[in-house]
Amino acid sequence: MSVSLPNTQPIYTRTPATGFVLLTNQTANRSPATANLPLLFEAGAAGALVEVVRFVFLGAEATARDVRLYRKKSTQTTAALFSYITTGTIAADTANNWVDMPMPPVLLGTSKTAIRLEPYENLYVALSGTLTNGINVFAIGGQYE
Repeated sequence: MSVSLPNTQPIYTRTPATGFVLLTNQTANRSPATANLPLLFEAGAAGALVEVVRFVFLGAEATARDVRLYRKKSTQTTAALFSYITTGTIAADTANNWVDMPMPPVLLGTSKTAIRLEPYENLYVALSGTLTNGINVFAIGGQYE
């Protein structure tokens, strides 16, 4: 009787990838055209997995704003609002703090959260109004191979 070891290799391997955008005055409504949206993350030929979208506030902000995340497939002409988070007002002593956007489950019924992107699908990000100091937005994940 032969015994074989279990396969411990992942089904898909991922090459680490990070997208970055500085937001100050890049605003868009809830159903924008992509021409007005900064590109945050771009999936490659095999798709991608974004595990964290992080916002780092660069200074005090007197007015609360929505930071909006949009998705767009390569065959589409406009992006669709996928999620948003309201920043609230940012006091000077809490500037340079960061917040992670809540993520959906990768598979329903699991605790693993991330955004699974189809091949050549993109994530875009914009604000509901202009900011005084800005927000650095990072998308951290990997490209499938």
